[in-house]
Amino acid sequence: MEEMITALDGVLRELRVRYVIIGGIAASVWGRPRMTVNADVVAVISKQRLPILLKVFKQYGFRILPASESKIVEKLKRLSASIYRCYLRR
Repeated sequence: MEEMITALDGVLRELRVRYVIIGGIAASVWGRPRMTVNADVVAVISKQRLPILLKVFKQYGFRILPASESKIVEKLKRLSASIYRCYLRR
């Protein structure tokens, strides 16, 4: 998990994307430790930069599930701002 978070941080810092880690990992750091197998992240990025972000994720060894990528692209076409859930595997 630590390796994945470090890689995730590397991608977002490289692209200068503001982000925050939430969910089980944040709860473990700030509250009571709990078992988790994923990382929940909220990132602030424009729709114009999304293709670059997805490309760099792949360069760092992340695998973006096709259903997630297509859902993100479709939602961005319809909305100017929203929160998206993107499933990453590394």
